[in-house]
Amino acid sequence: MNYLLEYLSAFGGLFVQMAPYLLLGFLFAGILHVVVRRDTLARHLGRPGFGSALKAALLGLPLPLCSCSVIPTGLALRQHGASNGAAVAFLIATPQTGVDSILATSALLGVPMAIMRAVSAFITGVLGGWITDGLIRAAPSPEPARSEPTQSEIAATGDHNNNETPPSAATLTAKIAAAFRYGFIEMLRNIAKWLLLGLAVAALLTLVVPDDFFTRYLQNYWLSVALVLLVALPLYVCATGSIPIALALMMKGLSPGVAFVFLMAGPATMASTIAVVGKVLGRKTLTCYLASIVAGAVFFGYLIDAALPAAWFQVAHIHHGAHVHGDGILPEWFSYACAVFLGGLLLNAARDPRSAGEAMMNAATYSIDTITCQHCQRTLEQAVGAVAGVEKVVADIATSTLKVQGAAAPENIRAAIEKAGYRVKQS
Repeated sequence: MNYLLEYLSAFGGLFVQMAPYLLLGFLFAGILHVVVRRDTLARHLGRPGFGSALKAALLGLPLPLCSCSVIPTGLALRQHGASNGAAVAFLIATPQTGVDSILATSALLGVPMAIMRAVSAFITGVLGGWITDGLIRAAPSPEPARSEPTQSEIAATGDHNNNETPPSAATLTAKIAAAFRYGFIEMLRNIAKWLLLGLAVAALLTLVVPDDFFTRYLQNYWLSVALVLLVALPLYVCATGSIPIALALMMKGLSPGVAFVFLMAGPATMASTIAVVGKVLGRKTLTCYLASIVAGAVFFGYLIDAALPAAWFQVAHIHHGAHVHGDGILPEWFSYACAVFLGGLLLNAARDPRSAGEAMMNAATYSIDTITCQHCQRTLEQAVGAVAGVEKVVADIATSTLKVQGAAAPENIRAAIEKAGYRVKQS
Protein backbone atom coordinates (compact mmCIF):
# COMPACT_ATOMS: atom_id res chain seq x y z
CA MET A 1 0.00 0.00 0.00
CA ASN A 2 2.85 2.36 0.83
CA TYR A 3 4.42 1.76 -2.57
CA LEU A 4 1.13 2.47 -4.29
CA LEU A 5 0.71 5.73 -2.38
CA GLU A 6 4.27 6.76 -3.21
CA TYR A 7 3.68 5.94 -6.87
CA LEU A 8 0.45 7.94 -7.00
CA SER A 9 2.18 10.83 -5.25
CA ALA A 10 5.03 10.80 -7.78
CA PHE A 11 2.60 10.61 -10.69
CA GLY A 12 0.42 13.37 -9.27
CA GLY A 13 3.36 15.63 -8.55
CA LEU A 14 4.58 15.49 -12.13
CA PHE A 15 1.05 15.95 -13.43
CA VAL A 16 0.47 19.05 -11.28
CA GLN A 17 3.73 20.65 -12.35
CA MET A 18 3.11 20.09 -16.05
CA ALA A 19 -0.59 20.99 -16.12
CA PRO A 20 -0.40 24.83 -16.40
CA TYR A 21 2.18 24.70 -19.18
CA LEU A 22 0.34 21.98 -21.07
CA LEU A 23 -2.89 23.97 -20.99
CA LEU A 24 -1.08 27.06 -22.25
CA GLY A 25 0.57 24.99 -24.96
CA PHE A 26 -2.74 23.49 -26.08
CA LEU A 27 -4.25 26.98 -26.25
CA PHE A 28 -1.43 28.27 -28.45
CA ALA A 29 -1.63 25.10 -30.55
CA GLY A 30 -5.32 25.72 -31.18
CA ILE A 31 -4.67 29.30 -32.22
CA LEU A 32 -1.89 28.26 -34.59
CA HIS A 33 -4.07 25.51 -36.05
CA VAL A 34 -6.67 28.11 -37.02
CA VAL A 35 -4.18 30.69 -38.30
CA VAL A 36 -1.81 28.40 -40.23
CA ARG A 37 -3.45 26.34 -42.98
CA ARG A 38 -1.53 23.15 -43.64
CA ASP A 39 -2.67 22.87 -47.24
CA THR A 40 -0.46 25.84 -48.14
CA LEU A 41 2.78 24.33 -46.81
CA ALA A 42 3.82 22.52 -49.98
CA ARG A 43 4.43 25.73 -51.93
CA HIS A 44 8.10 26.35 -52.83
CA LEU A 45 9.22 22.97 -51.42
CA GLY A 46 9.55 21.03 -54.65
CA ARG A 47 13.07 22.04 -55.69
CA PRO A 48 15.65 19.83 -53.94
CA GLY A 49 18.33 21.57 -51.93
CA PHE A 50 19.14 23.55 -48.82
CA GLY A 51 16.44 26.17 -49.47
CA SER A 52 13.61 23.66 -49.56
CA ALA A 53 14.83 21.93 -46.40
CA LEU A 54 15.12 25.28 -44.63
CA LYS A 55 11.63 26.34 -45.68
CA ALA A 56 10.14 22.98 -44.68
CA ALA A 57 11.67 23.17 -41.21
CA LEU A 58 10.58 26.80 -40.78
CA LEU A 59 7.06 26.09 -41.97
CA GLY A 60 6.82 23.11 -39.63
CA LEU A 61 7.97 24.99 -36.52
CA PRO A 62 4.64 26.61 -35.59
CA LEU A 63 2.42 23.67 -36.52
CA PRO A 64 0.65 21.99 -33.58
CA LEU A 65 1.22 18.43 -34.79
CA CYS A 66 1.85 15.58 -32.39
CA SER A 67 4.59 13.06 -33.00
CA CYS A 68 2.30 10.61 -34.80
CA SER A 69 0.19 13.00 -36.86
CA VAL A 70 3.30 14.63 -38.33
CA ILE A 71 4.04 11.42 -40.26
CA PRO A 72 1.04 11.46 -42.64
CA THR A 73 1.32 15.26 -42.89
CA GLY A 74 4.98 15.06 -43.90
CA LEU A 75 4.26 12.32 -46.41
CA ALA A 76 1.40 14.41 -47.81
CA LEU A 77 3.93 17.18 -48.50
CA ARG A 78 5.87 14.70 -50.61
CA GLN A 79 2.71 13.72 -52.46
CA HIS A 80 2.02 17.42 -53.11
CA GLY A 81 5.36 17.77 -54.90
CA ALA A 82 7.83 18.50 -52.09
CA SER A 83 11.24 16.90 -52.38
CA ASN A 84 12.29 13.95 -50.21
CA GLY A 85 14.63 16.27 -48.34
CA ALA A 86 11.87 18.76 -47.58
CA ALA A 87 9.70 15.93 -46.25
CA VAL A 88 12.55 14.68 -44.05
CA ALA A 89 13.23 18.20 -42.71
CA PHE A 90 9.56 18.58 -41.86
CA LEU A 91 9.34 15.16 -40.20
CA ILE A 92 12.36 15.84 -37.98
CA ALA A 93 11.75 19.46 -36.99
CA THR A 94 7.99 19.69 -36.51
CA PRO A 95 7.05 17.34 -33.62
CA GLN A 96 9.89 18.45 -31.35
CA THR A 97 9.00 22.14 -31.58
CA GLY A 98 5.31 21.92 -30.69
CA VAL A 99 4.26 24.69 -28.33
CA ASP A 100 3.00 22.22 -25.75
CA SER A 101 6.25 20.21 -25.66
CA ILE A 102 8.50 23.30 -25.53
CA LEU A 103 6.55 24.85 -22.66
CA ALA A 104 6.44 21.55 -20.77
CA THR A 105 10.19 21.05 -21.34
CA SER A 106 10.81 24.50 -19.92
CA ALA A 107 8.64 23.72 -16.88
CA LEU A 108 10.27 20.41 -15.95
CA LEU A 109 13.79 20.58 -17.40
CA GLY A 110 14.45 24.30 -17.57
CA VAL A 111 14.54 27.00 -20.23
CA PRO A 112 18.05 26.08 -21.53
CA MET A 113 16.94 22.51 -22.23
CA ALA A 114 13.83 23.78 -24.02
CA ILE A 115 15.92 26.11 -26.17
CA MET A 116 18.38 23.34 -26.99
CA ARG A 117 15.51 21.07 -27.94
CA ALA A 118 14.09 23.58 -30.42
CA VAL A 119 17.52 24.51 -31.84
CA SER A 120 18.58 20.88 -32.20
CA ALA A 121 15.34 19.89 -33.95
CA PHE A 122 15.55 22.78 -36.38
CA ILE A 123 19.22 22.40 -37.29
CA THR A 124 18.99 18.60 -37.50
CA GLY A 125 15.91 18.88 -39.71
CA VAL A 126 17.50 21.36 -42.11
CA LEU A 127 20.79 19.47 -42.42
CA GLY A 128 19.05 16.09 -42.62
CA GLY A 129 16.80 17.33 -45.43
CA TRP A 130 19.68 18.95 -47.28
CA ILE A 131 21.81 15.79 -47.08
CA THR A 132 18.85 13.67 -48.21
CA ASP A 133 18.35 15.81 -51.31
CA GLY A 134 22.07 15.74 -51.99
CA LEU A 135 22.18 11.95 -51.94
CA ILE A 136 18.79 11.15 -53.44
CA ARG A 137 17.41 12.73 -56.58
CA ALA A 138 13.75 11.83 -56.88
CA ALA A 139 11.23 13.34 -59.26
CA PRO A 140 8.52 15.33 -57.51
CA SER A 141 5.18 13.59 -57.08
CA PRO A 142 2.06 14.90 -58.80
CA GLU A 143 -0.23 17.03 -56.70
CA PRO A 144 -3.30 15.09 -55.56
CA ALA A 145 -6.75 16.42 -54.99
CA ARG A 146 -7.21 18.77 -52.08
CA SER A 147 -7.91 16.90 -48.84
CA GLU A 148 -10.96 17.51 -46.75
CA PRO A 149 -10.57 20.15 -44.05
CA THR A 150 -10.77 19.22 -40.39
CA GLN A 151 -13.80 20.11 -38.30
CA SER A 152 -11.95 22.97 -36.63
CA GLU A 153 -10.81 24.35 -40.00
CA ILE A 154 -14.38 24.27 -41.27
CA ALA A 155 -15.61 26.09 -38.19
CA ALA A 156 -12.84 28.66 -38.42
CA THR A 157 -13.36 29.49 -42.08
CA GLY A 158 -17.05 28.87 -42.50
CA ASP A 159 -16.21 26.65 -45.50
CA HIS A 160 -18.91 24.03 -45.05
CA ASN A 161 -19.03 23.28 -48.77
CA ASN A 162 -15.27 22.71 -49.10
CA ASN A 163 -14.90 25.62 -51.53
CA GLU A 164 -11.42 26.66 -52.51
CA THR A 165 -11.99 30.22 -51.36
CA PRO A 166 -13.55 30.33 -47.89
CA PRO A 167 -16.33 32.84 -47.29
CA SER A 168 -15.24 36.13 -45.76
CA ALA A 169 -18.05 36.01 -43.19
CA ALA A 170 -16.10 33.85 -40.75
CA THR A 171 -16.51 35.47 -37.39
CA LEU A 172 -13.99 35.95 -34.60
CA THR A 173 -16.25 33.87 -32.36
CA ALA A 174 -16.07 30.94 -34.78
CA LYS A 175 -12.27 31.16 -34.93
CA ILE A 176 -11.98 31.24 -31.13
CA ALA A 177 -14.33 28.27 -30.83
CA ALA A 178 -12.33 26.37 -33.45
CA ALA A 179 -9.07 27.10 -31.64
CA PHE A 180 -10.45 25.84 -28.34
CA ARG A 181 -11.98 22.79 -30.01
CA TYR A 182 -8.71 21.78 -31.60
CA GLY A 183 -6.41 22.62 -28.68
CA PHE A 184 -8.46 21.22 -25.81
CA ILE A 185 -10.38 18.42 -27.54
CA GLU A 186 -8.85 17.20 -30.80
CA MET A 187 -5.16 17.63 -30.00
CA LEU A 188 -5.54 16.45 -26.41
CA ARG A 189 -7.36 13.35 -27.63
CA ASN A 190 -4.42 12.72 -29.99
CA ILE A 191 -1.73 12.63 -27.31
CA ALA A 192 -3.64 11.81 -24.11
CA LYS A 193 -2.64 8.17 -23.80
CA TRP A 194 0.99 8.86 -24.70
CA LEU A 195 1.20 11.72 -22.21
CA LEU A 196 -0.24 9.56 -19.43
CA LEU A 197 2.07 6.69 -20.41
CA GLY A 198 5.08 8.99 -20.16
CA LEU A 199 4.01 10.19 -16.73
CA ALA A 200 3.35 6.63 -15.58
CA VAL A 201 6.79 5.43 -16.70
CA ALA A 202 8.48 8.45 -15.12
CA ALA A 203 6.72 7.88 -11.79
CA LEU A 204 7.71 4.20 -11.88
CA LEU A 205 11.34 5.06 -12.57
CA THR A 206 11.47 7.42 -9.60
CA LEU A 207 10.48 4.59 -7.26
CA VAL A 208 12.11 1.50 -8.78
CA VAL A 209 15.48 2.73 -10.08
CA PRO A 210 18.09 3.58 -7.42
CA ASP A 211 19.14 7.21 -7.32
CA ASP A 212 22.75 6.34 -8.21
CA PHE A 213 21.93 3.68 -10.81
CA PHE A 214 23.57 5.31 -13.82
CA THR A 215 26.58 6.68 -11.96
CA ARG A 216 27.20 3.24 -10.42
CA TYR A 217 26.45 0.85 -13.28
CA LEU A 218 26.80 2.92 -16.46
CA GLN A 219 29.88 5.03 -15.94
CA ASN A 220 30.90 4.82 -19.61
CA TYR A 221 29.35 7.81 -21.41
CA TRP A 222 29.10 6.25 -24.87
CA LEU A 223 27.69 3.02 -23.48
CA SER A 224 24.92 5.10 -21.89
CA VAL A 225 24.27 6.84 -25.20
CA ALA A 226 24.11 3.50 -27.05
CA LEU A 227 21.71 2.04 -24.48
CA VAL A 228 19.40 5.07 -24.63
CA LEU A 229 19.34 4.95 -28.44
CA LEU A 230 18.64 1.22 -28.38
CA VAL A 231 15.55 1.88 -26.26
CA ALA A 232 14.46 5.15 -27.86
CA LEU A 233 14.55 4.28 -31.57
CA PRO A 234 11.83 1.59 -31.69
CA LEU A 235 9.87 3.02 -28.73
CA TYR A 236 7.01 5.41 -29.36
CA VAL A 237 6.45 8.21 -26.91
CA CYS A 238 5.11 11.63 -27.86
CA ALA A 239 7.30 14.73 -27.60
CA THR A 240 5.46 15.86 -24.47
CA GLY A 241 5.30 12.40 -22.88
CA SER A 242 9.07 11.99 -23.23
CA ILE A 243 9.74 14.94 -20.91
CA PRO A 244 8.90 13.36 -17.53
CA ILE A 245 10.82 10.22 -18.54
CA ALA A 246 13.91 12.31 -19.34
CA LEU A 247 13.51 14.09 -16.00
CA ALA A 248 13.29 10.78 -14.13
CA LEU A 249 16.42 9.51 -15.89
CA MET A 250 18.34 12.65 -14.91
CA MET A 251 17.18 12.28 -11.30
CA LYS A 252 18.68 8.78 -11.30
CA GLY A 253 22.10 10.02 -12.33
CA LEU A 254 21.94 10.07 -16.13
CA SER A 255 23.76 13.07 -17.53
CA PRO A 256 21.66 15.85 -19.08
CA GLY A 257 23.23 15.25 -22.48
CA VAL A 258 22.36 11.55 -22.56
CA ALA A 259 18.83 12.33 -21.32
CA PHE A 260 18.64 14.82 -24.18
CA VAL A 261 19.42 11.99 -26.62
CA PHE A 262 16.31 10.19 -25.39
CA LEU A 263 14.32 13.42 -25.52
CA MET A 264 15.14 13.88 -29.21
CA ALA A 265 15.26 10.30 -30.52
CA GLY A 266 12.25 8.81 -28.72
CA PRO A 267 9.48 11.01 -30.18
CA ALA A 268 10.94 11.07 -33.69
CA THR A 269 11.02 7.35 -34.33
CA MET A 270 9.07 4.18 -33.67
CA ALA A 271 8.93 0.81 -35.37
CA SER A 272 5.83 1.54 -37.44
CA THR A 273 7.09 5.00 -38.45
CA ILE A 274 10.33 3.48 -39.68
CA ALA A 275 8.36 1.00 -41.79
CA VAL A 276 6.06 3.65 -43.26
CA VAL A 277 8.82 6.13 -44.13
CA GLY A 278 10.83 3.36 -45.76
CA LYS A 279 7.81 2.21 -47.76
CA VAL A 280 6.71 5.64 -49.01
CA LEU A 281 9.97 7.58 -49.30
CA GLY A 282 12.35 4.68 -49.91
CA ARG A 283 15.08 2.95 -47.94
CA LYS A 284 17.76 5.48 -48.81
CA THR A 285 15.60 8.33 -47.50
CA LEU A 286 14.80 6.28 -44.39
CA THR A 287 18.52 5.79 -43.79
CA CYS A 288 19.13 9.54 -44.08
CA TYR A 289 16.16 10.22 -41.81
CA LEU A 290 17.34 7.90 -39.02
CA ALA A 291 21.00 8.85 -39.37
CA SER A 292 20.14 12.55 -39.11
CA ILE A 293 18.07 12.04 -35.97
CA VAL A 294 20.74 9.93 -34.27
CA ALA A 295 23.62 12.20 -35.28
CA GLY A 296 21.78 15.36 -34.25
CA ALA A 297 20.67 13.93 -30.89
CA VAL A 298 24.15 12.60 -30.05
CA PHE A 299 25.95 15.78 -31.19
CA PHE A 300 23.78 18.20 -29.25
CA GLY A 301 23.66 15.85 -26.26
CA TYR A 302 27.46 15.78 -26.18
CA LEU A 303 27.51 19.56 -26.58
CA ILE A 304 25.32 19.91 -23.49
CA ASP A 305 27.60 17.70 -21.38
CA ALA A 306 30.97 18.84 -22.69
CA ALA A 307 30.66 22.51 -23.62
CA LEU A 308 27.71 24.17 -21.88
CA PRO A 309 27.56 25.19 -18.21
CA ALA A 310 26.33 22.31 -16.05
CA ALA A 311 24.31 24.73 -13.92
CA TRP A 312 21.98 25.36 -16.87
CA PHE A 313 20.73 21.79 -16.76
CA GLN A 314 20.48 21.13 -13.02
CA VAL A 315 17.30 19.56 -11.69
CA ALA A 316 18.32 19.95 -8.08
CA HIS A 317 15.18 21.99 -7.39
CA ILE A 318 13.26 18.72 -7.79
CA HIS A 319 14.19 16.61 -4.79
CA HIS A 320 12.11 13.56 -5.63
CA GLY A 321 9.33 12.70 -8.02
CA ALA A 322 6.97 12.21 -5.08
CA HIS A 323 7.40 15.80 -3.99
CA VAL A 324 7.03 17.71 -7.24
CA HIS A 325 4.14 20.03 -6.46
CA GLY A 326 5.14 23.27 -8.09
CA ASP A 327 8.00 25.08 -9.73
CA GLY A 328 8.17 28.04 -7.40
CA ILE A 329 6.95 30.41 -10.10
CA LEU A 330 3.23 29.77 -10.21
CA PRO A 331 1.03 29.76 -7.09
CA GLU A 332 0.44 26.24 -5.82
CA TRP A 333 -3.35 26.66 -5.87
CA PHE A 334 -3.19 27.68 -9.53
CA SER A 335 -1.18 24.59 -10.47
CA TYR A 336 -3.67 22.36 -8.69
CA ALA A 337 -6.60 24.11 -10.37
CA CYS A 338 -4.97 23.59 -13.78
CA ALA A 339 -4.37 19.93 -12.92
CA VAL A 340 -8.05 19.44 -12.06
CA PHE A 341 -9.11 21.15 -15.29
CA LEU A 342 -6.65 19.12 -17.35
CA GLY A 343 -7.84 15.94 -15.64
CA GLY A 344 -11.40 16.75 -16.72
CA LEU A 345 -10.23 17.30 -20.29
CA LEU A 346 -8.41 13.95 -20.24
CA LEU A 347 -11.56 12.20 -19.03
CA ASN A 348 -13.43 13.83 -21.89
CA ALA A 349 -10.70 12.75 -24.32
CA ALA A 350 -11.10 9.16 -23.14
CA ARG A 351 -14.56 9.11 -24.63
CA ASP A 352 -14.57 8.25 -28.34
CA PRO A 353 -17.71 9.90 -29.74
CA ARG A 354 -17.30 8.07 -33.03
CA SER A 355 -17.16 4.55 -31.64
CA ALA A 356 -20.84 4.32 -30.73
CA GLY A 357 -23.28 3.45 -33.46
CA GLU A 358 -20.58 2.66 -36.00
CA ALA A 359 -21.50 -1.00 -36.47
CA MET A 360 -21.17 -1.97 -40.12
CA MET A 361 -22.68 -5.07 -41.68
CA ASN A 362 -20.67 -7.11 -44.19
CA ALA A 363 -17.68 -4.81 -43.85
CA ALA A 364 -14.12 -5.82 -44.70
CA THR A 365 -11.70 -5.21 -41.84
CA TYR A 366 -8.10 -4.14 -42.40
CA SER A 367 -5.60 -4.13 -39.52
CA ILE A 368 -3.42 -1.02 -39.78
CA ASP A 369 0.06 -0.94 -38.31
CA THR A 370 -0.73 2.15 -36.23
CA ILE A 371 -3.71 4.47 -35.91
CA THR A 372 -2.74 6.71 -33.03
CA CYS A 373 -4.72 9.93 -33.38
CA GLN A 374 -7.66 11.66 -35.00
CA HIS A 375 -5.41 12.96 -37.76
CA CYS A 376 -4.58 9.37 -38.70
CA GLN A 377 -8.28 8.56 -38.51
CA ARG A 378 -9.33 11.36 -40.86
CA THR A 379 -6.47 10.74 -43.29
CA LEU A 380 -7.31 7.07 -43.70
CA GLU A 381 -11.05 7.65 -44.01
CA GLN A 382 -10.56 10.34 -46.66
CA ALA A 383 -8.03 8.27 -48.64
CA VAL A 384 -10.07 5.06 -48.65
CA GLY A 385 -13.39 6.88 -49.01
CA ALA A 386 -12.20 8.24 -52.37
CA VAL A 387 -11.73 4.72 -53.80
CA ALA A 388 -14.35 3.77 -56.36
CA GLY A 389 -16.89 1.37 -54.90
CA VAL A 390 -16.40 2.31 -51.24
CA GLU A 391 -19.72 3.12 -49.59
CA LYS A 392 -18.62 3.67 -46.00
CA VAL A 393 -15.33 3.60 -44.12
CA VAL A 394 -14.61 3.87 -40.41
CA ALA A 395 -11.16 3.96 -38.80
CA ASP A 396 -10.98 2.82 -35.17
CA ILE A 397 -8.15 4.22 -33.06
CA ALA A 398 -8.72 1.78 -30.19
CA THR A 399 -8.21 -1.33 -32.32
CA SER A 400 -6.09 0.15 -35.15
CA THR A 401 -8.51 -1.27 -37.69
CA LEU A 402 -10.23 0.09 -40.77
CA LYS A 403 -13.71 -1.17 -41.67
CA VAL A 404 -14.72 -0.71 -45.29
CA GLN A 405 -18.17 -1.32 -46.73
CA GLY A 406 -18.78 -1.55 -50.46
CA ALA A 407 -17.71 -3.36 -53.61
CA ALA A 408 -14.24 -1.84 -53.97
CA ALA A 409 -11.41 -4.22 -54.85
CA PRO A 410 -9.22 -5.07 -51.82
CA GLU A 411 -6.04 -4.29 -53.76
CA ASN A 412 -7.33 -0.77 -54.50
CA ILE A 413 -8.11 -0.23 -50.83
CA ARG A 414 -4.66 -1.44 -49.79
CA ALA A 415 -3.05 0.84 -52.37
CA ALA A 416 -4.98 3.84 -51.01
CA ILE A 417 -3.94 3.01 -47.45
CA GLU A 418 -0.27 2.77 -48.40
CA LYS A 419 -0.42 5.94 -50.50
CA ALA A 420 -1.76 7.77 -47.42
CA GLY A 421 1.37 6.72 -45.54
CA TYR A 422 0.13 3.71 -43.57
CA ARG A 423 0.76 -0.01 -43.69
CA VAL A 424 -1.71 -2.91 -43.67
CA LYS A 425 -0.69 -5.76 -41.37
CA GLN A 426 -0.39 -9.13 -43.01
CA SER A 427 -3.12 -11.48 -41.80
